[in-house]
Amino acid sequence: MILTLGNHSTHVEFQSQDEVEWLVNFCAVKDDTNKYTMVDGVLKFNYNNLRHMFNQATRTFHTGLASLVVVHGTERGFPVQVVDQRVRAGFVDENADLSWLRYYQRDAVLMCAKRTRGVLRLVTGAGKCLGKGTPVLKFDGKVVPVESIADGDLLMGPDGLHREVVSTSRGYGPLYRIIPDKGDEWTCNDVHVLTLWDTNIGRLVDIALDECLRKPHHELTLLWGARVHGGALSLFKFDVAVLPDGDYFGFTLDGDGRFLLGDGTITHNTEIAIGITRAIQGVKWLFLAPETRLMFQAAERYEKRTGDVAGRIGDGDWSVGDVFTVATFQTISARLKANYQETCAFLNEFTGLVIDEVHVASAEEFVNVGEHVKNAYWRFGMSGTALDRGDRKDMLACGVLGRVVYYKPASELIAEGFVAMPRVVFHPYAHTMAPKANPLIVYSVNIVRSSGRNKLLVDLTEKAEKPAIVGVRTAVHGQALVKMLKERGVRAEFMHGGLTQEAQNRLLGRLKDLTTEVVVATKVLQTGTDIEEIATIVNARGNASTIETLQLCGRGMRMIRDAAGNIVKGYVDVIEIFDIAKPFINPLTGRKNVQKELKWLQDYSTQRVAAYKSMGYEVTVLNASTAPVQDPGDQPNIPLPP
Repeated sequence: MILTLGNHSTHVEFQSQDEVEWLVNFCAVKDDTNKYTMVDGVLKFNYNNLRHMFNQATRTFHTGLASLVVVHGTERGFPVQVVDQRVRAGFVDENADLSWLRYYQRDAVLMCAKRTRGVLRLVTGAGKCLGKGTPVLKFDGKVVPVESIADGDLLMGPDGLHREVVSTSRGYGPLYRIIPDKGDEWTCNDVHVLTLWDTNIGRLVDIALDECLRKPHHELTLLWGARVHGGALSLFKFDVAVLPDGDYFGFTLDGDGRFLLGDGTITHNTEIAIGITRAIQGVKWLFLAPETRLMFQAAERYEKRTGDVAGRIGDGDWSVGDVFTVATFQTISARLKANYQETCAFLNEFTGLVIDEVHVASAEEFVNVGEHVKNAYWRFGMSGTALDRGDRKDMLACGVLGRVVYYKPASELIAEGFVAMPRVVFHPYAHTMAPKANPLIVYSVNIVRSSGRNKLLVDLTEKAEKPAIVGVRTAVHGQALVKMLKERGVRAEFMHGGLTQEAQNRLLGRLKDLTTEVVVATKVLQTGTDIEEIATIVNARGNASTIETLQLCGRGMRMIRDAAGNIVKGYVDVIEIFDIAKPFINPLTGRKNVQKELKWLQDYSTQRVAAYKSMGYEVTVLNASTAPVQDPGDQPNIPLPP
């Protein structure tokens, strides 16, 4: 088969009927929401619940699937030829300064520039930092150790202006001592960014230490350290010595990221920013986020790093940036429904697309918006749990963006001492009966409304270390658990999407200072919120979603160290329920049987165990003999709807 690639869709020229039949089946995704299909103007029931991503009439599919079609088609023995007719926009800046990025972020950006589209699965947490005790010059003239730097502090820049600390970080890993021929020695980690004077080009350059050490000797001799005293720049030679692994401390600054050490040496900070827009120039970028909060975070981050103005579309705003515009899916989706032609024309102006929290991409609204950005040559998605649905609906996300092209496992950051290790304990609960109905009703009765299971959850939450977050899927479940916790004297509140962003922030503030001990939350806390104070995560959901399971767990994985660099929080406790399908004696045969509806719940628990283990987390499943057993007379503690 011959694949002719376009920016949005790929046309297929078949060589045999076997190729047609294979591609139709390969591009078919089971979708329980797609129960009806329009056939010749008549709405007909779709018995196999399949969504066909290959259009047989136009012989096209989304270009993001092209690499998968090539790989799997070739495996099936079909000769595949690719003709790339995409309209390229912009160019890759080979000289783009990416030294301020964390090492794995820099690798991810370079992969984007090489692959042109794909999903980045990575977790933040590594940085470019200074060794404990390294003196840093504050804007008020005081010299303080790096470990005492806090959010909001003002540091002295080499131009005499201040640089504000946006965030701080701590870690453990390889350390090096910088030994100047004049001035004080200081310590940093391997990916700390040095600000040096390049005598070959006659200006300051920012370069990571590990990259500096890889340079040949004749290039190293051209790089000198730089200090500022009384507004004058002085240069010095320096050596580098290897030290044992140890604690290091870092921070993110606004502006150019340069600041002074205690003796006036110029250095650089750790900063998370949007490197793709620096490496790929001449592109008009659209950044799509599932929530207003994430949209505004992206805009502010871009503006602080670049000094350019970002456009904002959502929450009542409609402004378009020259280079970078952020938007919510909800706003664009609503605009498509209200004014389709005008909105399509607007979306076609963008030649680059970046999607945040791409694990949501299988949602109808998400895919609908993404596929209408038809002229985007560059397409990327980002998430810590990308494409972990566990079903073929992941292909919907691949259609819009392409395959996963970069992956930084959380287990590596745990091993490197950057994030806390989840200690997951599954507490068994034995179900003896369930309604003979579809999975949604079984879930409602045996998970959401089960008085016995909810009592076990409340018992465990009451005893758990605080502050704690309890994750639920429905408002009725969350309200019931809050009520039960309050009856035990636990200070609990319910957080849901109906609250304003300001109200949510105030609630989280009460949780951080323990005015509130427990927040029971719907999926509103699933993305973009990491609370370092959290000691315990309770997953009350009882479903099979890998994404929901891992995203909830991630809310408490921030590691905490004290001012001396000692680990205060290296673990986060995760409480789970393992739902057991308890056999019953068949009165007719005398044999043990398990109700099939209960097997669904046990399978969900097994899948959650596998999700945690796949990430390298500590997982314990307690012995089933300790399980509370569902009472045959047990009634739902939440009334069933009429």
